[in-house]
Amino acid sequence: MVDSNRTIYILFDDDGRFLGGPYAGQAGLNISALASEFRTEKYAKAEQDEDDYCFFNSDEFPAWLVQRGLLTLMEAECVTAVVDTSGENRYSPKHWPTCPSCGVGRGDTAMGRVLHELNRVDWHRQCMECGHTWEHHDTAYYSDRPMLDDDGRCIDSGCVPYSISQAGELPIEEVINVCRECGWSEGYGIDTHNGIAAAHQLGLTMSPWRGMRVAGKLTLRKLFEQLDPACHYIIATKGHWLAVVRGENRDQADTHLRSEVLDCWEVRRAGG
Repeated sequence: MVDSNRTIYILFDDDGRFLGGPYAGQAGLNISALASEFRTEKYAKAEQDEDDYCFFNSDEFPAWLVQRGLLTLMEAECVTAVVDTSGENRYSPKHWPTCPSCGVGRGDTAMGRVLHELNRVDWHRQCMECGHTWEHHDTAYYSDRPMLDDDGRCIDSGCVPYSISQAGELPIEEVINVCRECGWSEGYGIDTHNGIAAAHQLGLTMSPWRGMRVAGKLTLRKLFEQLDPACHYIIATKGHWLAVVRGENRDQADTHLRSEVLDCWEVRRAGG
């Protein structure tokens, strides 16, 4: 300010909430002492009026300072300043690779799907303009643990091809291709009839299990107790298939052992 004996005050409470301002006033005002004086006057007035309670509004103290002539409210203009960093104004480093799809945007490094079961995470480039992704590569999610090979257990709606691959000891890529021909797709899966047809096309036979039935519903736990540890099986529960190979449960979904068994087949190679 031009007058060196005056300064600008902006008032806040103890919690940082704005009380008022800007005000012009004499430099060096002891605001804490003035607040104590204001409180004393407020209490005295309440006592004189025989009030049972005495409360303060957030604007009372600034108004009191103005009434006493200690502060003068200054005219101010409130403006909003926005530094736009989106859209065409987004920072797009020239040293990032150009998108091979749109040829305009630049590729930022982005993290994709995380497969915790395999300790794998997908890293890739993603275009800031069109969203195209490229240069996909997997790294270990936990750097101190090894990555596991994807044997199909993490494929969306892939319990049928995974079970066929495990029980038939066939490469998952080969099983996936045949299952697609029979109607399987990620996110939707495949029905039981077409799943059996896919297994037959892959050179497998699926013979209904002829074991001893039990009282009540047949659960996975009860079935596992009866399966031959030397054989391979595919078991169907509600909406799900799982494989048992030489006594080992190869279920990728951790199905509860109290789940009801709807079907069970012994799996062999045709002619075997």
